[in-house]
Amino acid sequence: MRHAIGLDIGATHIRATLGNEKGELKGFISEKTDNKGIEQQIYRLLDSYSDYECIGIGSMGPLDSFKGIITNPPNINIRNLRIVELLEKKYGVASRLLNDCAAGVYGERAFGAGKNLENLSYVTMSTGIGAGVIQDGRLLFGKDGNGHEIGHCEVDADIRLKCRCNCLARHWEAYGAGINIPNFVEQMLLMKYKGKNSRLRQIRNMTAKDLFDAAEDDKVAAQLLDDLGRINASGIANVVNAYDPELITIGGSVALNNQRQILDPIKRYISEYTINRLPKVMITPLGKDVILAGAVAYILDATKDAE
Repeated sequence: MRHAIGLDIGATHIRATLGNEKGELKGFISEKTDNKGIEQQIYRLLDSYSDYECIGIGSMGPLDSFKGIITNPPNINIRNLRIVELLEKKYGVASRLLNDCAAGVYGERAFGAGKNLENLSYVTMSTGIGAGVIQDGRLLFGKDGNGHEIGHCEVDADIRLKCRCNCLARHWEAYGAGINIPNFVEQMLLMKYKGKNSRLRQIRNMTAKDLFDAAEDDKVAAQLLDDLGRINASGIANVVNAYDPELITIGGSVALNNQRQILDPIKRYISEYTINRLPKVMITPLGKDVILAGAVAYILDATKDAE
């Protein structure tokens, strides 16, 4: 049985695991992302493993999958990190780099809800928002491997917010990403819900969790969550209209920690934004391990002929 390391590089955490061709993952390690020393942090994690043939990497983008470079992610302090070259030189095994959501959809098809499907998408709603797409049985890349930056497509929103990528268009990520939800709430309280009472106004250093918690018994918070749900529905509809999948699975910490509050409004509003026949939309059954599973599956498939 062949084994590979899977590495998931995110803005909040970097995670690693050892996996095999059956999708069995073990030896999980996770650390908060160290923006001042990511290279050494990755080495420290990988030094914990032995007896593997290759390394698969799922990372936030933008990146260059073909050159193995993490180029310029807006939510993490990485600039032109030649990660594949560094890992192959240090550990002497084949390595491959994928957008984290491309790894996610690959893992979904290999080991999750997408088995035997030819058209599926995976969407992460976490610190940022992104998507991975398999269409007609093929993983989509684009010229650099960023052909699915759905978080930077426009959505139906009442107000215009600047995205962390510095665009002033109504990018989905500017509203629904975990790091940006507090700003969305604060601006909506100022502009759409001005003068309406909500305990959200009393919270300093607000987090996304504060909105989801308050929505259970605060009317304005519940309305804000519905506004966010409509935005998310229009974002998911962009995936449906662009790629026509049979299945969309959703993961990432925002979605996994608030499954009903994320999924219900998407299902309620998505038909208002789509022209294509609706796919099944669900939370990924692979949970927080979907990107690791895909990184393992992809590198094992990519190096199969070399064995």
